[in-house]
Amino acid sequence: MPRLIFSQLKWLDRIVDGKDLTAKIMQLISIAPVYLQHDFVTSLPEILGDAQHADVGKELSSSGYQEDNSPNCVMLLFDILKSTLRYEKIISEAWIKAIENIAPESEHQSFDLAMIFIIYSTNTQAKKNIERVLKNKIRSGCIQEQLLQSTFYIHFMEAVGALVTHVCSGNETEVDTALDVLLALTGLNPSAMRLNAVFVKGILDYLDNLSPQQIRKLFYILSMLAFSKHHEASTHIQDDMHLVVRKQLSSTIFKYKLIGIIGAVTMAGIMATDSEQSPRASALYYDEFANLIQEGKMTPETLEWIGPTIFNDFQEAFVVDFCVVPEGDFPFPVKALYGLEEYDTHDDCPVFLTDLEPGEKLESMSLKERSFMCSLIFLTLNWFREVVNAFCRQTSPEMKGKVLSRLKDIVELQEILEKYLAVTPDYVPPLANFDLETLDVIPHSSSAASAKNKKRGKIGKEVKTSVSLQNYSAFFREMDIEVFSVLQCGLVTKFILDTEMHTEATEVVQLGPPELLFLLEDLSHKLDNMLTPSFTKRNPFLKNKGNRNIGFSHLHQRSAPEIVHYVVQLLTPMCNHLENIHNYFQCLDAEDHSEVGGPGVKAQEYHIMASCYQRLLQIFHGLFACIYLEHTDNVLKAIEEIAGIGVPELINSPKDASSSTFPTLTRHTFVIFFRVMMAELEKTVKGLQAGTAADSQQIHEEKLLYWNMAVRDFSILINLMKVFDSHPVLHVCLKYGRLFVEAFLKQCMPLLDFSFRKHREDVLSLLETFQLDTRLLHHLCGHSKIHQDMRLTKHVPLLKKTLELLVCRVKAMLVLNNCREAFWLGNLKNRDLQGEEIISQNSQESTADESEGGTSSQITKSKATEDGEENEASDEEKEQYSDESDNSD
Repeated sequence: MPRLIFSQLKWLDRIVDGKDLTAKIMQLISIAPVYLQHDFVTSLPEILGDAQHADVGKELSSSGYQEDNSPNCVMLLFDILKSTLRYEKIISEAWIKAIENIAPESEHQSFDLAMIFIIYSTNTQAKKNIERVLKNKIRSGCIQEQLLQSTFYIHFMEAVGALVTHVCSGNETEVDTALDVLLALTGLNPSAMRLNAVFVKGILDYLDNLSPQQIRKLFYILSMLAFSKHHEASTHIQDDMHLVVRKQLSSTIFKYKLIGIIGAVTMAGIMATDSEQSPRASALYYDEFANLIQEGKMTPETLEWIGPTIFNDFQEAFVVDFCVVPEGDFPFPVKALYGLEEYDTHDDCPVFLTDLEPGEKLESMSLKERSFMCSLIFLTLNWFREVVNAFCRQTSPEMKGKVLSRLKDIVELQEILEKYLAVTPDYVPPLANFDLETLDVIPHSSSAASAKNKKRGKIGKEVKTSVSLQNYSAFFREMDIEVFSVLQCGLVTKFILDTEMHTEATEVVQLGPPELLFLLEDLSHKLDNMLTPSFTKRNPFLKNKGNRNIGFSHLHQRSAPEIVHYVVQLLTPMCNHLENIHNYFQCLDAEDHSEVGGPGVKAQEYHIMASCYQRLLQIFHGLFACIYLEHTDNVLKAIEEIAGIGVPELINSPKDASSSTFPTLTRHTFVIFFRVMMAELEKTVKGLQAGTAADSQQIHEEKLLYWNMAVRDFSILINLMKVFDSHPVLHVCLKYGRLFVEAFLKQCMPLLDFSFRKHREDVLSLLETFQLDTRLLHHLCGHSKIHQDMRLTKHVPLLKKTLELLVCRVKAMLVLNNCREAFWLGNLKNRDLQGEEIISQNSQESTADESEGGTSSQITKSKATEDGEENEASDEEKEQYSDESDNSD
């Protein structure tokens, strides 16, 4: 509204007192907001006469409306000049002539160049004359690059905006020229262009008017701004580009699909170029590309097309002639190590390293040198791990022999690495995978002596430290599950060839105890990760909060049943290894060398064999617990035998003993057994058809008997949490307890609806048994809340909601069968796992805490009791369901 009122002054027919009007307007400008001052000042030439212009200029200069080098003030001045020159052609001509007459030896000012452009934009008749003057000035050297930069430095945004306007003009010549200038500016000053990228990305709305070549150039400009270095502040550009590309690619019209293809390819090209300049980004790029290939998401034609390119890039970057020693300023002598007999593929090529065995020189090495050696070994180990991953699927004896040799190299390098890590405190290895929540991680140090040595600043012979490489597992490349096919290898005969590719000699290679232990430990960790609940164990190798799935990204591309199925195929070779180890210890016993370190016994070999034996048993324990119930004819009977016979045997046995009926059931494997039993129970009842009223009486009775067995199994299992109250067990109870109740609602309650009248006693007995189980689930909710365990409490709301639905559903069933008198609603107290009442602060201060403990439904075989007190109801005859709301803290 103020602008509208002020603009009316332009149309005054006659001004009586120009000075007085000027004074009033200047007073108005002095008190106007900043955003209005600009509009008021630019309107002055059209309101006031020429006689007042000088006074206005002096007033503006002396009133503080402008600051030196202020872009806003300069723009204000230019707007006034534009307005004046548009109506005063004589002034334009005089100004052009004045600039043209400036002597070559005189220095041109930025204002001269600015005036040339202002007149060019306002006086169409003088354009040719201005072009002639500008060309002559450039040829004579009066206008150079430095003058252009100083002129447009503070007007970069306006220049970019003007170029964008030209791009959207529809004139092909203007579009091409403007895009070329924008591309040049992006290359010369990307940081300034990035600040004004919002103008450039606006061109995405005008893609219909651009040719494919122009679209390609535009996406190249935007990709450089969005994906080049320091592009954290350019995510908005990335988002807009992604939206446009996805929209165009999904179009069925070829014209728009073409735009999407051009944009996607251009973006990918810039991202790949940027990744080449960053080792981490390049590693991530190839890692994700390898995942696509491993998951089978790329067609063979595509792989055949890009395969040679990647292979050649790898060869060029990392592979050199064996006879040529790399040149450079290396801290240690370089030599080729770990080469196999013939070098025909990458799996047997040597690696240019230095002597890695520390020996006596470890004491004299600086911290920087020891860290360098650690990094060297980590990189070599990860290379060999990937070599084993790549070639383990080969079936020829020669390739199997090479894989076994590389496994031997890995074990040897790990032993050397442990020596360096023991004396290199606070060392952080190079990044090996991108599963980490943060890339700035510190491995957990398990060596107290290392800290002491750091304080002393020296390494003494008398100090012996031990380092567990498991603490550094996040910094090793993941071994694929296919690697364990090596466990099937017996004696492998390798053929050693001469220079003419003739057999020169043969060598028998086999999987040795150290390599066997390496594989078994890795397999044990994988099974433990897949088959054990997520918070059974905490990550040991990171000081900060870690994710136990770090280093298992390939493993989790498959389901737990797929992993179990694969490992089952290895049972025969693992049993063979177990038998061989058993025979080893029998031979020791026959030779009466039971003492480790006795005559003829190598202590290290003894410990390795014992560790292999232990790992095999752990693998068998976890594996058998998972596959037993999947291969039994009667799941419910099997669960009842394990939970009703095996578990009590375990409870009554010594700490390290096992169940006599189920030898694989130990306190260590109980969690696996328990989770599998609960999961299989829920899976079994969920697969049972609910049945209909039209089914025969025999089918109703069979299903009712089946559900009685299922609820009895559930009751046995859910009561085990009173004895085994660890987090994993409680987590399983919350998760599968809710799922079982949901299955009961969907599958069993319809059956009870039309079975109640003929099998009243059986139905009430079933509900009474289930009542005790739901009461325990309610106690578990209270336990989770009182202990404030977020890993458990996150499951409580859904469980409570399901229990509330059960209350309503049971009541509806009784009403349907005209048995409402058997149902009443009372108050349910919060109790812990042992049944002890949980006393809250409110309950101690108020006599009405019963109303806070929740409500319960009660079903009896007789008439409903008159009193609603929970304590007066007989536990043997009542069915209680919680419709609870926990005590408030």
